[in-house]
Amino acid sequence: MAPRSLDALQEHDCIRYRFVSTGRVESWALRQPASAPAPRIPETFVFNNSEAVTHAARAGFGIAQFVELMIRPELEAGTLRPFLREHSLERGALWLVLPQTRRTPPKVKALGDFLARLVEEDEAGAR
Repeated sequence: MAPRSLDALQEHDCIRYRFVSTGRVESWALRQPASAPAPRIPETFVFNNSEAVTHAARAGFGIAQFVELMIRPELEAGTLRPFLREHSLERGALWLVLPQTRRTPPKVKALGDFLARLVEEDEAGAR
C-alpha cells in the first residue's frame, strides 16, 4: 500500500540512490510547508546505479523517487505507479555541454538530437 502522507514514508521500505562521486545518498525532493520538518526517508536499499533502483522498485522491494522521464515506460505499462504527487517537486535540468569547436562530431550531434526529442516527447505527453 502506498503512503498517504509524507510522515507515512518512514513506515515503508525505501529505495535510495547513492552518488558514486561523493558517496552521499540523494535526498528526495519533496514539497511541504516551510515550517514542517523534513520527513525521515528510510534507506532500506541503497544503490549507486539508477537502473538498479528502477529494477528494485519494479520487483516490489520498496518505493523510490524518480525523474518521471526515466520511468515513462514503466508508468505507461503500469509496472510502477505514482503517489504523493501533490508533494512532488521539479528539480534540475538536462544539459548537454559541448566543447566549442567548428564542427560537432556526428555522434555527439545525434546524442543531442536524441535527448532533445526525448524531452520534447515527455513534455508533450505531460500536457
